[in-house]
Amino acid sequence: MVCLCVTINVKLFKIEGVIEESTTIREMSILRIVVDIFLQMGYNQAKCNALLRILLRCKIHGEKNISYHEKKYIDNNIRLRNILAELPPYVQDFCRGRQTTLSMQTQIAYCYDLKIFFQFLTTANPTLKNSALRDISLDVMENLRPTDIEEFQNYLKVYESQNTGEAMTNGEIGISRKISALRSLFDYLYKHEMVKNNPTRIVDVPKVHEKAIIQLRSR
Repeated sequence: MVCLCVTINVKLFKIEGVIEESTTIREMSILRIVVDIFLQMGYNQAKCNALLRILLRCKIHGEKNISYHEKKYIDNNIRLRNILAELPPYVQDFCRGRQTTLSMQTQIAYCYDLKIFFQFLTTANPTLKNSALRDISLDVMENLRPTDIEEFQNYLKVYESQNTGEAMTNGEIGISRKISALRSLFDYLYKHEMVKNNPTRIVDVPKVHEKAIIQLRSR
């Protein structure tokens, strides 16, 4: 197979890679779409370059030559992108601002926890029943009260997954983590004057009780 070394100029990013002669216009268009997605997620030039090089290697050499860590990196980025796409723009901005301080796995966990909160809002608030998560406005967040956060805590104990329909449960650790994620979001909104109240700071985070240590004694 003959390959050509070329430079792709997409959205002012110069991506150097190896492209097959058979690369079609459609495939080049897909690369441009990928760059647009990376830009929307707030990635800088270096990160865009790295991700596109990995994608080019996948196309040319096949997935079998991609390392486990590279494949995991791609999978996690796609997973994070898909979750963010469902959430409101102000949540996307909040999550992008934490990319430099949190690991990819932690970012995914944060976004997933916040997604559950917005799903709760569509369940608990009749006016939001048929609303897409990304359409939930800041006005809704502004009007939330401490009792709503307490109701969310109770909801987290047992709720139905909107994806699978299965019953989901959370213990003390799971509830505490999700309330902490919600607190961080409200702290961000309050700091940037997007909301005037922060009801999460009035509600106590569930205390996580340590499990008793069982000691085995020999006779």
